[in-house]
Amino acid sequence: MRDLIAAREKDFTRGFTEHLIEYALGRPFGFTDEDLALEITSKAKARNYSVNEFIQALVHSEPFHRK
Repeated sequence: MRDLIAAREKDFTRGFTEHLIEYALGRPFGFTDEDLALEITSKAKARNYSVNEFIQALVHSEPFHRK
């Protein structure tokens, strides 16, 4: 059961991150966004997946500032 929850948590986190990137950058998530997604999820994981951390990591990213 614990493995199922961990897998679903990972899936949710990834989906949430991809959709957040799409919304913030105003375009579909692409393979070029892979590093950004990994960076955001690792920073959020360090803060126990705080929604605030997802947003801050994205806002401080280079792709967001190039938008």
